[in-house]
Amino acid sequence: MNSYIGAQCMVCENIFKEGDDVVFCPDCGTPFHRSCFKSVGHCINETLHASGEEWTPPKDIGETRDTDTEENEDTLCKRCGKQNLPSAYFCSACGFPLQHLVDTEHPGVTPPSDAFKGQKWGGYIPAENPDEYHDNLTLHPQLVNFSDPLCGFSPDEEYDEGVTLGEIAEYVDTNTHYYLPIFKNIKTYGTGFAWNFIALLFPELYFAYRKMPLYALVALFLRFALIFPEVIRALSLTQLSGAVIEWAQGFNTQSTAFVMLLTLFQIANFVRMFFFASNANKMYYKKVINSVLFWRELYTHREEFPDVIAAEQPIGEVLRKHGGTSPFWLIVFILLLCLPIGILMMQLSTYTPI
Repeated sequence: MNSYIGAQCMVCENIFKEGDDVVFCPDCGTPFHRSCFKSVGHCINETLHASGEEWTPPKDIGETRDTDTEENEDTLCKRCGKQNLPSAYFCSACGFPLQHLVDTEHPGVTPPSDAFKGQKWGGYIPAENPDEYHDNLTLHPQLVNFSDPLCGFSPDEEYDEGVTLGEIAEYVDTNTHYYLPIFKNIKTYGTGFAWNFIALLFPELYFAYRKMPLYALVALFLRFALIFPEVIRALSLTQLSGAVIEWAQGFNTQSTAFVMLLTLFQIANFVRMFFFASNANKMYYKKVINSVLFWRELYTHREEFPDVIAAEQPIGEVLRKHGGTSPFWLIVFILLLCLPIGILMMQLSTYTPI
C-alpha cells in the first residue's frame, strides 16, 4: 500500500484512501488529489519548498493504512463527506457522530478518555461502568456521546483570543454537544449559522437563560416596540368603554398612513425574529470568549480578590460557576414578558361593554 494512504490532502483535508486519483509535487513530493491540485494550480506546501526538504508520511497514519475498506466507510462522515481517522467517534469537520459509533452496543455512547474520568464536564461526572452508560443514555436520550462533552475535539485547541476549547466547554457547562460543533464552524469558517428556534420565538428568554440579561432586555424592548401598532389597532376595535380604549380610538387605524406603518412594523418584526434566530449562537460565542478572557485574567490576580475567587479554587470551577445557565434570569424575564400583558388585561377587565 502506498505511503500516502492515511495522510491528509493539504487542500481539502480529506484522508487519502485506495483508489484516489493522486498527483505529487515534482519539487517536494507532497501528495494532492488531482482535482484539488488543479483548483489551486500549484503546490501549497511552501514550508518544504523554502527548506528544500521532501514530503514524508506523518508518523500517525499507520493505523489508517492498516484499516480495511469497511472501517474507512465507518469513519466517512455521512453529513459532510470528510474521511476521519479510525479512532474518531465524531467528524473532525462538523462534529456529526460517525457510523461505527452508531453501530456500537450502546448507540451514541463511548467511554470517556482517562483524562476526563472523574472530572465534571458539562455538569456530568462520567461513569466507569458501561451498564451505567446505557442507563444514563435511557435517562438522557437527547445527548449524543454525553460521556465526552468535547465531542471528540481536543481541549487544547485554541479559538479566538487564545481561549481553548476546554475552557469554552467549562464555561458553557450544559449542552456542549450542541454548541461546540457550532463554535467549531465559527472558528473554521467565520460563521456560526445554525437556526436557533428558541431565539426565533423567545430571544429574550434564550439570552436570559444563558446569562446575557442586557441582550435579553434589548430583545424584549424590540418585541414590545414592534407590536405597538398591532396593539393600538386591537384596542380600537374592542367593544369596551375606558380611557385606554378611547386613547387607541384616537388613531385612525383605517387610514393609509397607519396601514403602511403597521405593515412596516410587521416586516421589521419578521426581520427581528430572523436576526435573532440566525445570530443568537454567534452572539453567545462572542460572550463566551469575552467572559473566559475576563475570568481567566481575574484568576491570575485571585489573591487580590479573595471574596470573588478562593485561592485554592481551580479555574475550571470558576468558569462553571460564572458560566452555564441561569434559571433566575429566565424567571425574571418570563415575568417581564407577561407583566405588560397582565396589566393590560386587568385594566380592560374594569371597563364596561359599549
